[in-house]
Amino acid sequence: MTKQDKIDLISGRRKDLQAQGFASLGLFGSIERGDDTQGSDVDVLEETSD
Repeated sequence: MTKQDKIDLISGRRKDLQAQGFASLGLFGSIERGDDTQGSDVDVLEETSD
């Protein structure tokens, strides 16, 4: 799964995530740097609307 695939997956759930109080999400770590592997975790920074 590419970085763009992961972004598309999250973006496709935008309405569900907003309904749960998320204002924005961002990727960081190995995915953002482009050196992730199949075994890498997904680092997500969240901002809530509260």
